[in-house]
Amino acid sequence: MTSIKSKISFGISVPQVFTEDPIDLNLVRRFATRAETLGYESLWVQEKIIGDADSLEPINLLSYLSAITKDICLGTAVIIATTRNP
Repeated sequence: MTSIKSKISFGISVPQVFTEDPIDLNLVRRFATRAETLGYESLWVQEKIIGDADSLEPINLLSYLSAITKDICLGTAVIIATTRNP
């Protein structure tokens, strides 16, 4: 019998928007390492351009996440290409 885990994979969006100063990278680190420990397959980041709250830039955040995780996949859920210089 095939287990449900072999059929379904789960990813989760990383918290990136903070309303308090300073931005808490320890929260992001704990979130990412816990998601990996719990067996999530992927972590997702997105670009935010609307609103007043501070948010972490997704490409830099992916670099940070790659340094603190071991086996989890990383991806962008939203990247606004027109805001980036090729």
